Amino acid sequence: ANTSPAGSENITKEIEELRQTLLENQGELQSSLDSENEYSNRCKELWAELEQLRTLVQNLSSDLESRDGERTEEHMVAQWKMHT
Repeated sequence: ANTSPAGSENITKEIEELRQTLLENQGELQSSLDSENEYSNRCKELWAELEQLRTLVQNLSSDLESRDGERTEEHMVAQWKMHT
């Protein structure tokens, strides 16, 4: 039955539908992969920013410990501004 002209038309139609479905699925998969890559890159950026913040806080803590008696809010704000 598939060797008749009508059968080959049906096969051609089915193949075209499968090709369309494949293209749609590839697009969806690429979109998902792009989103995952963006998420991964953002995570790396946030970890780097977190490490910078951790270093900043450690530096501020060291400065405060080295300056006994100068722990007023004004002094701490000045130190914060100096390190940012």
